[in-house]
Amino acid sequence: MATEAKELNTYVIEMWHEVLASPLGNSHVRKFVSEVIRERAPKLLQEKNIQVIGDYHLDPEHRVIMVVKAPSIEVVRDFLYESGYSAYVDARIYPTTPLAELAAKYAAGPTII
Repeated sequence: MATEAKELNTYVIEMWHEVLASPLGNSHVRKFVSEVIRERAPKLLQEKNIQVIGDYHLDPEHRVIMVVKAPSIEVVRDFLYESGYSAYVDARIYPTTPLAELAAKYAAGPTII
């Protein structure tokens, strides 16, 4: 049986943490985050077929935005748990739709007014 290639969807991950959980000022978190970013996350991204399109720290807040392509939202969720990100950040995962695709899909839909 041939394995079909699964289409990758685009997701935006928003992550944030409290000031005392920041690797900028907490040496324990800094050590843990270093392991997550340099070792765990890259390995899992490859294993789970997740492509990072962009990852940005929102200065000066304790907030990060990642844009990824992944097989499913569940794969992204599992990545956050298994990598260790969920140990020190809260996160939201947003499925996305390109604006042109959204506009075409709903152009003939009902309106309120």
